[in-house]
Amino acid sequence: MNISRIVALIFTTCLAGALSAADIQRPESLSATNTSPTTGQAYPDRLTWLTDFQKAQARAKAEGRSVLLFFHGSDWCPTCAEMQRQVFDSPVFAQHARQTLVLVDVDFPEKHKQDDDLRRPNLALKTKFNLSPDPSEGYPTIVLLNDTGETVFQEAGYAGGGPAEVLAKLQRHAGVGASTAASPPSKT
Repeated sequence: MNISRIVALIFTTCLAGALSAADIQRPESLSATNTSPTTGQAYPDRLTWLTDFQKAQARAKAEGRSVLLFFHGSDWCPTCAEMQRQVFDSPVFAQHARQTLVLVDVDFPEKHKQDDDLRRPNLALKTKFNLSPDPSEGYPTIVLLNDTGETVFQEAGYAGGGPAEVLAKLQRHAGVGASTAASPPSKT
């Protein structure tokens, strides 16, 4: 009788631990996470990446910020992971982002199943911003929108250079939009 109680106790403990681990790894909502877009690792002190584009736009408009979309393949794109590590995980970028950006994670994983409630809007964003339908092309891509939702900068690929190079491009286009002369978005 003691052995069966011990086995039951061990089983219950393992099951409870597994359920707790599942809760930790699952974001509380699809609208915001403090996880690395490419690794999915939770970082409570890191930037918040939204996955709901409409909420991101509303927040940006209310706060007078720009929206930065990061199109990537979290589980298959090595260049995306490099950009994440070198740029988005850097303290320099985090400082800038907290002051001026609302971040949107637009992920297209291949090895892990993505919920259809997230995949469908991501595909719509891919179409809206004219990313290639070929999964091997166009990743990573960043898109900067001003606080009125206009595209002011879009760039595919990452050749290194870290946060200094990316921030210089974003800052060059900050504030561009409805209040300035109308011009097509820069692709540089």
